Amino acid sequence: MLNSSNKSNPFKQTPYYDQGMKIQQILNALEIPFDEAADNFSISQGTFDKILVGAAKDVTTYKRILSKLMPLYEEHQKKLAFENAVHLFKEANYKFDLPAPILQLRIYLNMTQKEFAQMLNVDVHTVKNWEVGRTKPNANAELLMILLLKGIAKPNDLLFAHDTFDQIAYG
Repeated sequence: MLNSSNKSNPFKQTPYYDQGMKIQQILNALEIPFDEAADNFSISQGTFDKILVGAAKDVTTYKRILSKLMPLYEEHQKKLAFENAVHLFKEANYKFDLPAPILQLRIYLNMTQKEFAQMLNVDVHTVKNWEVGRTKPNANAELLMILLLKGIAKPNDLLFAHDTFDQIAYG
């Protein structure tokens, strides 16, 4: 017996409905038209339409498509997080009054709290405190994060630059 939600969408009963929906969501997020995606995967439009609603029966096709789309989607999500962090920092005149941008910057850089702390020459507990809003970064850490956000420096540049930075900043 069909419940009321299935009456409006008969494809919810298909075995791969969730995978088809996930593919649709990723393609929409990446702004890839469905017909272009079908061409990129060398799949006929009719077959691709079945995939998108979960009506295709070959699980390996879903896995193949998702395995190619997921890295693109994850990179897209990181880029959005970074753009959001930059926007929040610009709104605050590059002041780190909110914990979210610091967390978003660290995630964008694909770093653990420990790696992020080492790069900024602070203790890992300091980063944890920043990310939950318990404390705010000092001027040195703020400047280093601004250099990262503005694209002036890259993480590897900062890992070995602390002595030089301190010499420049404090004479």
